[in-house]
Amino acid sequence: MKARIVIPMVLIGLFSVGNAYAMTITQAKYLERLASNGNTTALANLEAAAKSGHGVAQLSLGEYWYAKKNYAKANYWDMAAITQLEKAAAQGNSDAENNLGVAYSSVQSGVRDYVKAVYWYEKAAAQGNSGAEFNLGFAYYLGEGVPKDYAKAIYWLDKAAAHGNINAESLLGNAYHFGYGVPKDYAKSAYWIEKAAAQGYAPAENNLADIYHSGQGLPKDNAKSVYWLEKAAAHGLPNAEISLGDAYYDGQGVPKDTATAIVWWKKAVAQGGSLGIKAQHKIDMAEHS
Repeated sequence: MKARIVIPMVLIGLFSVGNAYAMTITQAKYLERLASNGNTTALANLEAAAKSGHGVAQLSLGEYWYAKKNYAKANYWDMAAITQLEKAAAQGNSDAENNLGVAYSSVQSGVRDYVKAVYWYEKAAAQGNSGAEFNLGFAYYLGEGVPKDYAKAIYWLDKAAAHGNINAESLLGNAYHFGYGVPKDYAKSAYWIEKAAAQGYAPAENNLADIYHSGQGLPKDNAKSVYWLEKAAAHGLPNAEISLGDAYYDGQGVPKDTATAIVWWKKAVAQGGSLGIKAQHKIDMAEHS
């Protein structure tokens, strides 16, 4: 198995409004995923929340329509989300400020503005919002809206991690693994990734599996590697599904079992994308070997 270090995605802070369809962004994204897979009830619920004026639902609905290539509807809901979240952020709520920053950085329409995103992250981070601290650190890490600056990225990631933010813990682990803004230190990398994995964060579980497989930062242990791969794969992470298939195919940490390897690879295939193609290639090779 090759290194599988994964950089985490930006998480949006939680924000709800006082209406019948109030929800967290996690719930909105969940409905969006279900709707994208053809669940009409989920789409109806997401649309109802969006029409009621819930900004995070509007943002997710905009992403849904963008994926469906209906750009007119995507732009409509993007603009609605920005308008709604601006109203909430104007009240000084740090979660709303953070959400508005994420909206500006993630919408697919012409209103995307990384500089404005950073502005709102800074306002929320100044209030100690851990999601905004992470997002601001991530902005410096990538150089989106601000010049790339690993030292400033680490500063904000440390603050977010001190609040138990799993994304910050995971990204700090990556920073120490590669030496971005800090001296390369595999032991510290393992420390932070282990903290995020212990909270059930799938990318960190996958990365911890790689650490046990490589022996960089923790003693090499293929059985523990498989243990963490199983956890990450149970969350549907395609990288982990492929690597777990590899472990069964090669007999590393588990008895060699080609049939089980193919089962895991097929799960990755079902998710499509480049990783799905990679998994299908492994299946073809295994079935014709």
